[in-house]
Amino acid sequence: MLLSKQDNSSLSLSAKVKLTVQIFMSMLDIFIIVVATASAIIFKVFLYRRIQRWMDQDLIKGLANGDNEKQSYLSREHQRLISEKTPRKLLHQLLTEHAKHYSSE
Repeated sequence: MLLSKQDNSSLSLSAKVKLTVQIFMSMLDIFIIVVATASAIIFKVFLYRRIQRWMDQDLIKGLANGDNEKQSYLSREHQRLISEKTPRKLLHQLLTEHAKHYSSE
């Protein structure tokens, strides 16, 4: 509750200090909420992207069937597809197709 200048001048010193502390605490509460919310959103995005990378690497390892050359080839293709901004929905399908057409020559 903010007071007008007229009301503020008639307050005692302790009342003014209490009012200032309330305003400060209110601002501090808002700051804490904003920082906590921003941190949670940033962490969620970080974790989501990390899980996506893990899924992609797991798919590549599964498609390679233990063949290191094929895994290296699929990793390069994966990086190329990402650099070309291939939609996520097509990424796994295209990697599977590249794995089928892979030749060790």
